[in-house]
Amino acid sequence: MLHKILLLLCLSGFLKIFSQTVEYGGKINTLGKEYLIILTNIQTPENSFSESTRGQNFIFKNIPLGSYKRCITASNFTKCDTILINKNLINDIIVLEGETQIKEVVISNKKPFIQSKGGVLEINVEGSPVLSNGTAFETLSKLPGVTYNYPNNSFNVKGKPGIQIQIDGQVLYMSNSEVINYLKSISSSDISDVEINSSPSAKYDASGNAGIINIKTKKTTREGYSLGASFNGTQGKYYKQNTGLRGQYNTKKSRYMLHYISSFNTDFEKASTYRDFLDTNTHQETYAKIKGSTSTLNAQYEHKYNKSNVLINSSLSFYNEQITQNTDLGFYNRNDVITSTLFSNQNSKNNLKTFDIGVNYNITNEKSKLTLKSNYIFYNIKNRSLLSTYQIPEINTYNDLQNQSPNRINIALSQIDYEIKLDSLSKFETGIKAIYQSIDSENNFFESLVFDPDKSDQYKYNEWIFGGYAQYNKNFNKTSFTFGSRLEYNPLKGIDLENNFILRRDPINLFPFFNFSYHPSKNNSFSLSYNKRINRPRFKNLMPFVYYVDQYTRLIGNPELKPSLSHQIELQYILKNKYIFSIAYFINKNQIYQTPIQDNGDKSTILMPTNINQSNSLSFNSNITLQPLKWWNLNVSGLVLYNRINDHVIHINSAIWSGQIAASHVFSLPKTLKLEFTTDYRTPFIQGPYKTQNLFTASIGVSQSFLDNKLKVSLVGNDLFRTYTIRNRSIIENQISNITQNFDTHWIRLGLVYKLAKGLKKDNSNPDKLAEELKSRTR
Repeated sequence: MLHKILLLLCLSGFLKIFSQTVEYGGKINTLGKEYLIILTNIQTPENSFSESTRGQNFIFKNIPLGSYKRCITASNFTKCDTILINKNLINDIIVLEGETQIKEVVISNKKPFIQSKGGVLEINVEGSPVLSNGTAFETLSKLPGVTYNYPNNSFNVKGKPGIQIQIDGQVLYMSNSEVINYLKSISSSDISDVEINSSPSAKYDASGNAGIINIKTKKTTREGYSLGASFNGTQGKYYKQNTGLRGQYNTKKSRYMLHYISSFNTDFEKASTYRDFLDTNTHQETYAKIKGSTSTLNAQYEHKYNKSNVLINSSLSFYNEQITQNTDLGFYNRNDVITSTLFSNQNSKNNLKTFDIGVNYNITNEKSKLTLKSNYIFYNIKNRSLLSTYQIPEINTYNDLQNQSPNRINIALSQIDYEIKLDSLSKFETGIKAIYQSIDSENNFFESLVFDPDKSDQYKYNEWIFGGYAQYNKNFNKTSFTFGSRLEYNPLKGIDLENNFILRRDPINLFPFFNFSYHPSKNNSFSLSYNKRINRPRFKNLMPFVYYVDQYTRLIGNPELKPSLSHQIELQYILKNKYIFSIAYFINKNQIYQTPIQDNGDKSTILMPTNINQSNSLSFNSNITLQPLKWWNLNVSGLVLYNRINDHVIHINSAIWSGQIAASHVFSLPKTLKLEFTTDYRTPFIQGPYKTQNLFTASIGVSQSFLDNKLKVSLVGNDLFRTYTIRNRSIIENQISNITQNFDTHWIRLGLVYKLAKGLKKDNSNPDKLAEELKSRTR
C-alpha cells in the first residue's frame, strides 16, 4: 500500500513540474467588432491557442508559461506582436491604434527549403526551380531521402518501402502503376509544399509502412475570378508535354472551380538481363516504347455557412496508352556458344475511364469540429495486347497470342471525424471509416483468333475496410504527448472462376501510436515516437492472371499474398529548426516484392509478387540547412542505413550498410532570377530480392518571373551527365541474375505558368479534395 501512495505522489509531482500553466485575459479597446486572438508559442510553434472576444473581453485558461506571438485578427484586419506570459495576467488591455486594411502584396519567398513542423518534414517546392518544374512524379523522385523503386513502381522514404501518397491530406487508393501515371498528370507548378511524415499518428489510415507523403496544392482565396494556365514541354529521347487550364470564381461565401489537364508523353524502358541456369545461360534485351495521353476535367463547388461548409467535387478522366515492346532472348551453352534465339514483339493498347463524385461537410464550433465525407468512383478498364514470337531454331512459338482484359471497378467510402478541444492545452479526436471495393476482372487469351480456355481466367473480388480510431493530445510547459490507437477490420473474398478457387480473409489489426516531445529551450527539440502500420496487397498483385513477355518470361499474380506489418520507433532532435537529426529502428514482416523464380528445367522465369518473411533496418538521418551567403541557400540531406532481410522459403539472407547524400544549392540572383543545382548519390543498397549498385544524378534549373509576377518561366536540365542507370543483382541463394535498366531521364524542359486574378484577397480555408482520395488499387 505504501509503495502505491509513493507512486501516486511521484506521479503528481511529475505532472506538477511539467504543467505550469496560467490564465491570460483582458479586453480590447475597440467597440462594436468581434476579434479572434491567436497565441503561438515561439519556443514550440505547434502549441497554438485561439479565443474570440465576447464584447471587448477575452480569456485564455491553462496557458503554459513562455513567450508568444500574439495576433489579433478581424475582417480585413490583422495586428501581431510578441508577449511574455510568465504569470497570471487577467487585466491586459490591448490598444488598437487605427485598424490597418490588409492589402494585396507580393512577398518574396523566404521560407526555408526544409523545415520540421511537429515531426513532419515540410519541403518548399514553389521555392525550388527544379522541384517546381515538371510533374508531381518528378518532384517526389527528387525529394531529399526519397527514392523511386523501378522494379516495384513505388517510392521509398529513408530507405524504407511502402509509402502512402496523399493530395491535400486525402489518401490515394491506387495501384503502384496508377499512382505513377496519376502523379505524372499533375503539374509541379500547382504544388506549394510536400510533407513527409515518417511516423503518422492513429488518426491516419494505417496503410503505408514507411509513412505518408502529402502533396499540398496551391490555393486561390481572393474574392473575384482567377485564371491560370501552365505548359511544360520536355525533350529527351522523345517529346513530352503537359498543359493545364484552371478557372475559379470566389464570392464571400462560395467558390466555383473548373480545372482541365491534358498531357501526352512518349517514354522508353530498356532492360538487359542475364540469367544463369544449370547448363544454359540467357541474355535478354528488351526495349519498350510507351505512348500515353491523359485528359481530366475536375469541377468543385464549395459554400460556407455560419459555422459549417460543404464541398462537392466531381471529375471525369480518360487515359489511353500504347506500348510497343520488342524482346530478343538468346540461349547459350557453357561454352558461350549461342544455341537458340527467340524474337518477340508485343503491341498493347490500354484504356481507362474514370468518374467520381464526392461530398464533404464540416461543422466547426468554438471547441469542436465534425467532418462527414462520402465518395463514389467507377472505373472501366480495357487492356488489349497482341504477342507474336519466332524462335530459331523453331522450338516454342506463339502465333499471334491475343489478350483481352476488361476490368470493372466500383468503390464507395464514408467516414466521420470528430475533434473536441478539452481545454486550451488538450484535445481529443475520434472517427470511423468504411470502404467498399468491388472488382470484376477477366483475362481472355486467343491464339490465332481461337479462344484458349487453358490460359484464360476470370476473377471477382470484394473487400471491406472498417476502421475506427481514438487519439488524445496534451501540452505542458516544455513537453507534449500524443497517444492513440486505430482498429481496422478487413473482410475480403476473391473467387477464381476458372480454377474454382475461393480466397477468404477477415483479419482484425490494432495499430497503436505514441509520441512524446520535449522542448528544453527555444533552439532545442526532442521527440520520441512509436507506430505500427500495414501494407495490404494491391488488387493487381492478388489477381492470379498471367502476362506473357514471351514463352519463357511471365508475370503472375499471387492470391496467397499476405499483408505486410511493420513496427517503428524513432528518436528525433532538431537544433534551431535548421539541423534535423533522427535515428529509427524498423521491423517489417511479410514485405511484398516482385520476385524472380527461375525454372532450370524449361529455362523459364516467372516474376511474381511474394512475401519476404523478415526485414530489419536501422537508419541515421540528418538534414542541414545553411546560408553561406545572402544569395546562396544550401540544403544537405544524409542517410546511413543498415538493412537485413531473411526468408527461408525463397532463400534470402543478406545484410548491408548503405548511404545516401543529396545536396541542393539555390542561388537568388537579381531581378527575381533563381538558379538551382542539385545532386543525389547513393551507395549500393538492398531492394527485396535485389542488390542495387550505386546511383548518381545531377540536375540544374533556372527560373524568373515577369509581368509583375504573373508569368513564371523556367528551364530545367535533368540527369546532366547521363549517369542514372539501374544495375540490379539477385541475392536469392543459388540464383544468378543481373539486370541493367535505362529510362528517359536525360532531358531538358521549358516551363511556363501564367496567372491572372482580379478581386479582393480574403481569408479562406483550404478546400478538401476528397475526389482524389478514392482511386482504385489496380489498373
